[in-house]
Amino acid sequence: MSVLKADNIININKNQKAAVDVQLNNVLKNNLHENRERIKPIFITLPVTTATSERSFSTLKRLKTYLRNTTAQSLLNGLTLMNIHRDIPLSINEIIDEFSVKARRMNFRLD
Repeated sequence: MSVLKADNIININKNQKAAVDVQLNNVLKNNLHENRERIKPIFITLPVTTATSERSFSTLKRLKTYLRNTTAQSLLNGLTLMNIHRDIPLSINEIIDEFSVKARRMNFRLD
């Protein structure tokens, strides 16, 4: 008996779904033009491919590479200048004083 009830319930649900689908199609046909005008700007602005995001990732990768190279380049420039001007006498105390005046987390001055 319960198998027959279940079969009847399934058939009723299928019939209800079909009726809802018909009603939904009727509503969509009536409002189709109005909805098309609302959706048109959205579809126009949607990207067709993912090329834009891939290009931005490529740009980010180039930017990061450039920043790494410029950091290394400035370090190399400093080392090159130190090597070129190695004949200039340096006072260790002056260098320590110059670095200790700058804002740091740790205090280098002992005064």
